[in-house]
Amino acid sequence: MVNAITLQEAKDSSEIENIVTSQDDLYQAFSTKTNTTNAQIKKVLRCRQALWDG
Repeated sequence: MVNAITLQEAKDSSEIENIVTSQDDLYQAFSTKTNTTNAQIKKVLRCRQALWDG
């Protein structure tokens, strides 16, 4: 559940920078841990990791 909260926060924060992704794409990329080619999803996942690391 904590991962879901940080992923949602990263998505919402990225929308301020005009980076729009869908929840489905984010959860799929996060759960499969594959290298995605979508730069927007990569940015949101990096933002999520930064939030997680503190």
